[in-house]
Amino acid sequence: MLFVVVIGWLASALFCAILANEKGYLPVAWFLGGLFFGFFALIAAAGLPDKKLRKYIRQIEGEKNSKEPQSDGDWAKKPASWDNVSKLDK
Repeated sequence: MLFVVVIGWLASALFCAILANEKGYLPVAWFLGGLFFGFFALIAAAGLPDKKLRKYIRQIEGEKNSKEPQSDGDWAKKPASWDNVSKLDK
């Protein structure tokens, strides 16, 4: 019985380390946390925010915001001569 508990505790520590590494945290620290706290540490690691995903989203937002618009469109261009505009109104 004790053997099963020890294997489960080690598996929990290993999964904590893998999960923390995937989310961008230090796997060694979470492995030790998994050794000390077992399945509770695994639940805590599962609830961590994903640092890699947040960094990727910020990078995408930065690229999107840094692009200059190509043009203002045809509607924003002023006519070369106002004489043509006054002829259209008549």
